This record gives sequence, C-alpha cells and structure tokens, in this order.
Amino acid sequence: FLFFFQFYFFPFLHFNIFFSHNMLLVMCLPWVLDYIFLRVKIMMMVSHLGLPFLFLLASVCSIQALGQCSIEATPSVVELREDVPSGTVLAQLQLLNAPMGEAITYVEPQVFKVDAINQLVVDVDNLVNAEKNIFYPTFNITIASSCAEAIITVTTIDVNEDPTKLLIDGDSQTTVIQFKENNVQPVILSTIDEDTNQLHAYTITGNDANSFEIVNTNNLLPRTGVANFETAPQYGYNITLTSTDQPFTTLDGTSVVGGKTISRDVRVFIVNVVEAPKFGAESYTVFTNGRELTLFQVPGLIATDDDSTTLFYSVGTITVIAYTSDIPSSFSTMAPQTLNPSVPLVEFVNVDDPTLMFIHNTSPGVYNLSCELLATDGNGQKGHCILFLNVVVLPGTSTTTTKTLFMTTPPPATTTTTTT
Repeated sequence: FLFFFQFYFFPFLHFNIFFSHNMLLVMCLPWVLDYIFLRVKIMMMVSHLGLPFLFLLASVCSIQALGQCSIEATPSVVELREDVPSGTVLAQLQLLNAPMGEAITYVEPQVFKVDAINQLVVDVDNLVNAEKNIFYPTFNITIASSCAEAIITVTTIDVNEDPTKLLIDGDSQTTVIQFKENNVQPVILSTIDEDTNQLHAYTITGNDANSFEIVNTNNLLPRTGVANFETAPQYGYNITLTSTDQPFTTLDGTSVVGGKTISRDVRVFIVNVVEAPKFGAESYTVFTNGRELTLFQVPGLIATDDDSTTLFYSVGTITVIAYTSDIPSSFSTMAPQTLNPSVPLVEFVNVDDPTLMFIHNTSPGVYNLSCELLATDGNGQKGHCILFLNVVVLPGTSTTTTKTLFMTTPPPATTTTTTT
C-alpha cells in the first residue's frame, strides 16, 4: 500500500496545501486523509483492478489451496533388500491438489532422490548393511514440497551377499604361493564376507589342481611327491582357488541356501632348500664279537640325501651303558660273519679309542655300548641316528688292540669279504 500511497496521496496533498492555499483543509487534515485513503482503496479495487489487487487475490487463493495439498506414494508400504543397487525405484509419488508449478523438492536421507517423473529412487550402491545396523531393520524417508510433506516407512531385508575378498595367508592381493620343499607348513585360506556368521568351503580347480589338496577345511598343501623339489615333476603350477559361502540363517530368521563364490588364479612354486641326510631309522642295534670280529654290518643302515651330494660318515663318543659277565650260550661259538658288499659297513681299524681299548683288554662278558652315528653331506648338513653295540668279549686273547668305528666307502660291489 505504500507504493500506491506515494502515487495517489502525495500529489493530492501537495496540490491542496501549496496551490489552493486553503488553510481550512489543512486544519481538517485528518478528515481529508480518511477521504484520500478511501479514494485510493476504491480506485485500486474498482477503477483500476491493478497488479497489487490481483497479487492479493492470488495470495488468498494460495493460502486456501495450502491446506488441501498432499503427497501420495504407491506402494505405500516399501520393502528394500540389502543388496539393492543404485537406480532402484522404490515408489511412484504424486502431488494432489497442488498449485500449478508445485514440485517435490526435499528428500531426506539424501541417499534417495525424486526423478523427473516423480519416482523415489535409490541414489547410491551398498545402501543397506544389516550386519552393521545401517538402514536396518526399518527407517523413514521424508519427502516434501512447499505445500505438503509425507513420511514413508521402509522395511529392509537381510540377504546372502557375495564374499568380498579371498585371503591367502591373510593377503587379499597375492597371486603367488611358495612352498618350501618337504615343508608341511600349510597356506591358510580365509574369506571376508558381509555375512559374518557364514561359513565357507574351499575348492581347487585348474590345470594342476590334482597336485594340491585342501585339508582341515581351509589348509592348502601340495600332495605327496609334489613337495619334493628333487623328485617333483615340475616346479611351477597353475591353480584356481574358490571360496563358496554355505547355508546360513539371516538376521531376520530367513534360511539362505548359500552358494555365492569368489575365486582367484594363483601360481604355485616349490622352492628348493638344502636338506640334511636322513637315516632309515632313528636307531640300530648290532651284536659283534669283541675279540675277533673286526668288520660288522648293520641291517638297513643307510643314509640318503635329496640333494644328491656325497655323504661322509662319522661317529660320536662311545659310551658304555651296561656290562654283564654272563655270556649267552648262543654267543659262545660266535662264527665269522660273511659280509654282503651291498650293505654299508662299520669297521674297527686304526683308531685308538680308550673305551674300545678298555673292552678289548678286560674280562669276558657282554658290553652294551651306544654312540651317535652322523652322516654329513657336501653342504655341511648333518643327519644322525643312534647305534647300539652289544659287544661280546669271549674268553681268550685279543688279536686286535686298536679299533675304530666306520668305513666311509663301502667295499666294491663285486667283492665278498669274510672276516674273523
């Protein structure tokens, strides 16, 4: 009204006061103002029907319409799966009794949006996480225009989700596995899955799958024969490891079959290591005539080395474990021994061992001895076993005063030696 007061009232007042010189009018100014205001109002509403009047009329109509505007969602009850992707339409929205040009302009949470045709749409991926209580099990979406507001309640559903990572000894990136030969240390497989209460099964496929196995649910190991570098058919293998999730019950009590998988192609290598020689047994026992027999054989006594190096034999300190003066009758006529040239020999020759010297020059009887038998390869690796010697000292005079253990080179394969 100030706008029209300026253009209608002031000119009239200016004319009456300064040009008519009518002092009476000035004295009667309050009545004059009432008259002018009435004239302005009539001119605006009746004579001119100008823009202010139309604006006032439109405002009144808008206020009346504001009380009737509403937002309707179809469907009115919305369910949302945990694995819902971005772009999924949840509901069709409609503005009812809205002024022309009115639109839905507000959506909260802002992970949703209203598109050009008034569809309520999911605007991000991985929206719901039941295990972390993110938008689970229910939440509200508020939508509004300038004349109406609506709240939509959404129920979310826990589902079986894909495993996200396959870990090899805790590593989610590696594509290379190394096994040290003859090493029983397994590679541990594990899986990261949003469904934290779900178990997983592991399988091996690919060109060389038969060379490996899964033991104890998630331990990857090479099969027998593969783990030995010297005898393995090859040193590099290509396999595919797969983790498959198993049946489980979701957080909302639904039974899920499972079967979702994640896989990784890996290259497996068998790594050579320097290995120690190995005897065929942890200990060996032999009986020998302490006065007459200078060479004796131990059945099965042999050391092997996967590194195929020459072995050197030696013996530790000989220890007397026990002695008895009673000689079994079976030993009283102990005959000379015929040696098999293909069997490793142990020989008493040219070393002055105090323990043996004691035996050779003491009373007859049976002496129980022990010593550590060593096999050393060209790399300095040692294998060992225990040799138990039951030395029978028969009555008579010793013909050999010094003896030592071991010959490092077997006799020729074509030679048969008889020793007394």
